[in-house]
Amino acid sequence: RDEEKARKVAKALVRRFGQNVYEHLTYILCHESDKRVDVFYHVIELGLSLKYPETIFNHMGNKWVMEGFEMKRKASREIMHLLGFLRFEELENGILFAKFHPKTDCILFLARHFADRLPSENFIIYDEKREKCIIHPYRGEWYLRTRVKEEDFMARDESDSQQFFAMLY
Repeated sequence: RDEEKARKVAKALVRRFGQNVYEHLTYILCHESDKRVDVFYHVIELGLSLKYPETIFNHMGNKWVMEGFEMKRKASREIMHLLGFLRFEELENGILFAKFHPKTDCILFLARHFADRLPSENFIIYDEKREKCIIHPYRGEWYLRTRVKEEDFMARDESDSQQFFAMLY
């Protein structure tokens, strides 16, 4: 499964480069630039050639590292902005709903943040640009849905949030 492969790759990157570099790399991948995959690849390639790969982002003289650092900086700036300014509205069925249109593909960063802060809430965070959302059921684990249209959330007259979540799942 793709999810299992992704977990294995993430684990290998953390083992090889350390948690800090892994987090930098995830910010690069969520950047809006079409070059993000090339930058990611070249940074990894350079890191694998180093005796101490965890120091990869100290090599600012390398154009790929510099570009990756800039991508990380821009993505993290937008994420920090969204963490402070993303607003939820309460739907008629009691579910908290937030819609946004970010430059970066940062919905997973937001999911972790809000799941930690709102564990006792049913909420949905919808990225309308990429048509994907995070769904967090009351005291449950959040999950990601892709290819979701805004109309899917317009069943606002639903009175039972469990029925609403069942429809989305």
